[in-house]
Amino acid sequence: MQGIRAGGSTGSKMSFYCGCVFSVVGVIFIITFLLVMSHWETVVINGRGAVWLIPVAFGLMSVIMLVIGFFLLRLYGNEQKKIRRLLERGEYVMADITGFPINYHNRINGIPTYFVKCTYQDPATGTIHVFRSRYISIALLPQKIKADTVRVYVDRSKGYQDYYVDVDSILPHVVRH
Repeated sequence: MQGIRAGGSTGSKMSFYCGCVFSVVGVIFIITFLLVMSHWETVVINGRGAVWLIPVAFGLMSVIMLVIGFFLLRLYGNEQKKIRRLLERGEYVMADITGFPINYHNRINGIPTYFVKCTYQDPATGTIHVFRSRYISIALLPQKIKADTVRVYVDRSKGYQDYYVDVDSILPHVVRH
């Protein structure tokens, strides 16, 4: 019996960038909180209304921002660790490239990105595994890719759920002077 099974998706650098931004904003909020608290008497004397909300707001926002930032950075780090582990294992399959779908949700300078969609049929089980690559910018148009297959590093012990599509091997190399 033949089935179709989609593997897990690979993350992008967006979680890294967002994690950095949230962490920096969280640190700025902590500094602001500490400055407000170190000058609390002046704030109380010159403030009106419920001035006690100022340090509460900055303290709470700093915690929220730092938690989100560290979570996103950890997510990115785990993804990079998984990719390194898969590359070190060296176990891969050659998957057939089935298309270059456009991802309208991920844009670079307002232009949507692509990803490589590929499939591999496990000869032992007949199961078809569907893989997606990381996002590819418009500068690396799919029309420039001449390959029919792509190397996909896999962990068969996890049922192909952990994988990494090696799009660098099929993308045209940009020569810089």
